[in-house]
Formats: sequence, C-alpha cells, structure tokens
Amino acid sequence: MSAPSDMRPALRRWRWIIPIVALAVVLAGALAFLATQAKVAQEPPPRGMAALGRNVDDVALIGATGKAVTWGGLKGTPRALFFGFTSCPEICPTTIADLSSAMERIGPSARILRVDFVSVDPARDTADALAAYLDAFGPQFAGYTGKETEIARLTAAYRAAYRRVPLDGDDYTMDHTTAVYLIDAGGEVRDVVSYQTPPEQLDAQLKAFLGE
Repeated sequence: MSAPSDMRPALRRWRWIIPIVALAVVLAGALAFLATQAKVAQEPPPRGMAALGRNVDDVALIGATGKAVTWGGLKGTPRALFFGFTSCPEICPTTIADLSSAMERIGPSARILRVDFVSVDPARDTADALAAYLDAFGPQFAGYTGKETEIARLTAAYRAAYRRVPLDGDDYTMDHTTAVYLIDAGGEVRDVVSYQTPPEQLDAQLKAFLGE
C-alpha cells in the first residue's frame, strides 16, 4: 500500500534524517571510546601544578654516577623530569630522543636544561645500567634509581603512576605515567609535556619554560 500523498514529503525528509541520526550516534560512541582511552595515566590529574612535587626534598636516590643524592639537593637548574625504566621498549627511548632533538633545535638557551630520568624499576635499573642507557645523550641527561619506597614517595608527589606487569616466564615490564614535568630551579613544576607532543609544540613549551 502506498503512503497518502500528503505524507510523502515527510517520509522523504525522514529518509535523510534517519541516516544522519544513526551517524551521529556512531560518532558519539566513537568519541566516548576515545575519551575513555585518553584517561590512561599519561599526565597528572588537573588539580593544579603548584601542588606537585611537595614534601619530597628528603627522598634519597642514587645517581647514575653511583653518588647518593636527595631530591631537594638537585634543585638549582631547570629540569625536565621523566619517570621510566631502561628496559622500556618504546615510550622511554622515544621521550628521551624527543627531548634531545628539541634541545638541539632550541640551541644555546637549552644548555641550562637538565633531563632527570628517574627509574620506576629499581630492581633492575642499577646506577651502572642507567649510566649506560643515558651515555649517548650527553651530560645534560641524568639518571636516578633508589629504594622502592623512595621511588614510590617521589612518584606519588608528582601524581605519577606505575605498576609491574608480568610477562612470560619470570620476565616483566612496567606500565608508567608518560608525562614530562618541567621544573624550575626552585623545584616548582611550571608545565607538563604530553607523550609524543609535536616538535613545534614541544619546542614552544620548552622555550616558554626557559624564558625564551
């Protein structure tokens, strides 16, 4: 049975509206999925950077040189703090390489910046392992390890997360926050850089942090 003539215009309109509504539903679902994925701990919660890194100046660490240091004792120069581990297959080497490349692009003004790589895998990351891992990047890249309790205190202060993930046999890897914290000479966090930030944006953030 055909539709009455006075209903045909409305039916024609619905033929266009229904697919559009269906597409909107699909897109909304896709956006919701992406938003959920984005909640992986790559950056600290947006509670204000001023609260990050508080009350941990006494955290005891061991540098890649084998020298014992405290976190507060590292103040005095602008730093880019990154939590990772030397067995990291992708995120850590990519982040270090990105920072190194940006510092080369920026030039002389970046010479005052130090990159502090703090291991979240102290069981495997000895001072010697950190020294070998960072050697190719030069003296501006410093590595630190320490007792698990001290690492836990430091990461908590920056609202960073990490956890051990078992692999086949007795092997394991580490999940960890991928943010880079830009810390001024006084120990205050001034900015946070996301993982795989485009080079132009990374350069801009570093230049602003360094006062260029």
